Amino acid sequence: MGMKEFSTSAKEKEMLFGQSGRGGGKGKTNRYQEEKKPGGPKLYKLPKLKFGAFFRWAGGLVLGLAFFFGFGLGLVHTYNFFITNAYFGLKSIEISGNNRLKSREVIDILELDYGKNVLAVSIEAMEAALARNPWVEGLSVKRILPDRFEVAVRERQPRYWVNRNGILYYADAFGAPIMPVTAGGFSSFPALEIEAGAEHLAPRLPELVRSLAEAELPLDIASSAWLRLSAAGALELRPSSRLRVVIGLEGWERNLQHLDRVLEDLSRRGELRQAAEIRADGNNVWVAGKAAI
Repeated sequence: MGMKEFSTSAKEKEMLFGQSGRGGGKGKTNRYQEEKKPGGPKLYKLPKLKFGAFFRWAGGLVLGLAFFFGFGLGLVHTYNFFITNAYFGLKSIEISGNNRLKSREVIDILELDYGKNVLAVSIEAMEAALARNPWVEGLSVKRILPDRFEVAVRERQPRYWVNRNGILYYADAFGAPIMPVTAGGFSSFPALEIEAGAEHLAPRLPELVRSLAEAELPLDIASSAWLRLSAAGALELRPSSRLRVVIGLEGWERNLQHLDRVLEDLSRRGELRQAAEIRADGNNVWVAGKAAI
């Protein structure tokens, strides 16, 4: 069979495809429909502004801003109420861990006064002020509502005296100055000298003193008159007014063992009191004031 041909009248085409005759029918008019003017640019119709929707949006914005402003103002009034309320007036300050620092000094540094509102005080500011004191190594400040502060202090521990530009200072285990020695709270410690060129040995000082104590030698560091870290690489100490002991830092443990045997031998023979200087370095020990051993 051959293919059938169909013919369609213009009226039928209009019914099927609309006035254009190209399908789609009459669609919705585009509100941005362009208007053509002969010889001119294309113009577009903009949608009409709906003033009712605009006023509703503006009113909502104003109400929102008013709410947040009122909320913020309420918070300010609430905060002012709490920081001025006598219920939160300071009644108790508990200070622990202080030895060199007197409790009155701590309170003055923190600028605390009884009756002062505890909520009106900055914990960070108090901790920063107390941390600037040379005696303070660590601290914590706690606010205990409604009317109390707890202050815990960890102080630096003095181990020596050191001379800095003619002023005698308490110094820590590394020989670092803490505070000048004064008559108030006076404590006696061995004088420490770190010779020029021996500064790099200072970090080893706590380890050296600890191992010397663990060796149980008849040498009491705490009661020694002075200690010296020499540029020659040795620790010198005077455990008594008549005896000077020098221990080389190279091969430190071995030198301690040799020194222990010599001191024990001198003590057993009752000759330790006659020794003026004992030097342990390398594989040798020398005793001044007696024949070398």
